[in-house]
Amino acid sequence: MGQKRPYSGKNKKIGVLGGTFNPFHLGHMHMAESAIDYLNLDRVVFMIAGIPPHKKLDFNTSSADRLNMLELAIEDNDKFYIDDYEAHIDEKAYSYLSLQRIHKSLDKSSKIYFIIGADSLMQLDKWKYPEKLFSMCAFAVVPRGNFARKQCEDKINQLQRTYDGEIIYIDSKKLDMSSTIARAYSFEGESQYLDKKVVEYIKRNGLYDKMINTDKIKKYLKKNLSKKRYAHVKGTVKAAEKLAKVYDADVEKAKLAALLHDSAKHMDANEVVFLSKEYGFEIDDIYAAQPELLHGAAGAYIAKNVFNISDTEILDAITYHTVPRLNPSKMDKIISVADLIEETRDYPGVEDLRQIAEDGLDNVFLKVLVRVISHVLERNQLLHINSVLVYNNLLKENDKSDKLGKH
Repeated sequence: MGQKRPYSGKNKKIGVLGGTFNPFHLGHMHMAESAIDYLNLDRVVFMIAGIPPHKKLDFNTSSADRLNMLELAIEDNDKFYIDDYEAHIDEKAYSYLSLQRIHKSLDKSSKIYFIIGADSLMQLDKWKYPEKLFSMCAFAVVPRGNFARKQCEDKINQLQRTYDGEIIYIDSKKLDMSSTIARAYSFEGESQYLDKKVVEYIKRNGLYDKMINTDKIKKYLKKNLSKKRYAHVKGTVKAAEKLAKVYDADVEKAKLAALLHDSAKHMDANEVVFLSKEYGFEIDDIYAAQPELLHGAAGAYIAKNVFNISDTEILDAITYHTVPRLNPSKMDKIISVADLIEETRDYPGVEDLRQIAEDGLDNVFLKVLVRVISHVLERNQLLHINSVLVYNNLLKENDKSDKLGKH
């Protein structure tokens, strides 16, 4: 493994693969090796990032832990280098800033290939200053997620027309892997996802406690939320439990989603935007203009990456309690309703909502949505189109039910 001056040398083709590597897994290795083989790279540099806002999230792993695991995983490959600069800084280093730093030590005859997955490709035009990115590097895209090659090629063509940059699709097999999946392993034996030296390091240092620890969650919430907000959270848990029993939903899932639904509420705009992007949530113009709406997506990131919750029903309910998705699930509706009718809420009409809470989930969810939309309009804020579409769909469904009831 090369360690010194990762960007040195003339006429070098250098791949850069960034990530938190928490932990480094075989999916990362696959991306690097695919890029080396397809592009005939001289080396791949793993650019390890910090995990901001690091003072507010407990990942049970330090920068030193993540760096040690990365070094163990790649130590036998002379084409692999490490850039650990950003692991030791407090601020989020956007990719364009990272590339500007890299170019200060890069010979003009050498070229950078920024290695990304297909999922990142789809969000590339939403990165900070994409025009600067394309002026400093080429992008190498590795198949990942549910994105077909045709989707990737269409996105590449669009980006190239817009930014006149170079994007190369690497025709390799798809190996869907994530750090979340790797952390979910029991670490009792060898892992199909991790290098055995990494597994030994994790076991030796007691990393990644797999148990969902509600006491730990409550301690985190008490530390970071105001007393009023924490009281609201406890009220939402009680309301969600009651609604889940009424509407035959998983009670424990409802309570856990309610407990974590406002877990990012204490964070500032930059923090919730960063965590939402890390979670893979698409930030459109309305979210960008009103980042407070993103505390649901940021909360899902915290639930998944800090507290080891992988259940998509729970994560989705946390994500979409601020703005509904087009086809909300039963759990989505329960958390949204519980959030608005819990016992500490005090606004005109809340008692009416509590009274009808057991008169049909769609009915009360529609009334809650009306309340939210009215509140947004009263405050002269931007209204997300999803709220309107879900409202219209619910009205149509109610209209159909009424007509069927008359026959």
